Amino acid sequence: MNEGQYNAHSFRDKLDVLLGNLTKFQDQQLFFLGGFIKSGTTWIERLLDTHPQVACKGEAHFASLLEPALRSAIVKYNSVIPERGNWKRLNDEGVESTQTSDYSYLEQDFDNISRLSIQLLMSKWSGNSSIRAVGEKTPNNAQYFYRFHQLFPNAKFIYIVRDIRDVIVSGWFFNLALDSEGTISKYSTIHDYGTLIIKNWIQEIANANNFIEQHNNQAMLIRYEDLWSEPQLHTKRLLQFLGVEDSDESIEFCLEKTDFSKLSGGRTRGTENRGSFYRKGIIGDWKNHLKHDTLVEVELYCGAMLDHLGYDQYLP
Repeated sequence: MNEGQYNAHSFRDKLDVLLGNLTKFQDQQLFFLGGFIKSGTTWIERLLDTHPQVACKGEAHFASLLEPALRSAIVKYNSVIPERGNWKRLNDEGVESTQTSDYSYLEQDFDNISRLSIQLLMSKWSGNSSIRAVGEKTPNNAQYFYRFHQLFPNAKFIYIVRDIRDVIVSGWFFNLALDSEGTISKYSTIHDYGTLIIKNWIQEIANANNFIEQHNNQAMLIRYEDLWSEPQLHTKRLLQFLGVEDSDESIEFCLEKTDFSKLSGGRTRGTENRGSFYRKGIIGDWKNHLKHDTLVEVELYCGAMLDHLGYDQYLP
C-alpha cells in the first residue's frame, strides 16, 4: 500500500468512526447542565459522569466561546467572498450569472453550523455503546438555555441552585485561592464581593426559573442543599429525569465515587482547605463569615427569591 492509499484508508476509517458516533448520538438523550458559579455544577457533572450510562463533560463553553468564534468567522467570510474567486470576474465579463448570496452563509446556516459543531464534539464523549445520555456542563449554560433549546428542541436541562449566602462565601475563598492579591485589590472585602454578585445571581435565577416554568417537561431545578442532605433521593431524581438506570446499586455507586472525601483527597466534610476547589463541603457556612451589612443586602435584593426557593431568611 503506497502512502496515498494509506492516507485515504486512514481518512475513511476516521470518517466511519465520526459518522458512527454521530449516528449513535442521535439516539442518546442530550442535556445541558448549568448553575451560578460555586453552586455545585462540578459536583453534579462528576456525579452523572460516574454513571455507566451517562457521559457528562465540562467546560466546553459552547454558547459563550464557540458560537461567537463561529459567527465571527462566518461574518468575515461573508464580507470578503464577494470580491474573491473566478466566478466574480466571470460575472463581470458577462460569462456567468452567479449571485453573491450563493456564496454567503445565512442565519439558518449559522444555526446548522453551530448545531453540527456541538454535536461533533459531544459525540466524541458518547462513543461507548452503553451511553444513553450525553451532557455538557458550563456554569453559565443557564444564560443560554433558550439558545440551546432552539438548536436542540429535544434536549433536557438541569439547573442547580445554591443559597446565595453560601455562594458568596464559597466564591470569595475560591477567588482568594486563585489570586489573593488580585482579589483583595478588586473587592477589598467579602462584603464588596457579595454586593457585586448578588445582582447577577438574582438575574440568572429569574431567567432559569422562567425557562424551567416554560419547559417543565424538559427542565429541572435541583437545590444544592437537597442533594447534600438527601443524596440518594435527589440522585434518583436526576437519573430518572435523564432516563437512565436508577437502581439503588447505581445510585450508591455514583455517590460512593463522588463522596466529598474522594473529591477532596481524603478530608471529611467540615475540614477546611482554603486552597482546594472542594474547600469545606458543608452548608450554612455563611453564618461563620457574613456580617449584618452583607445579609441586609442579600435580604434587599434576594429575599423574595430565597423565600420562593425555600431558603430560610436570617438576619441576626
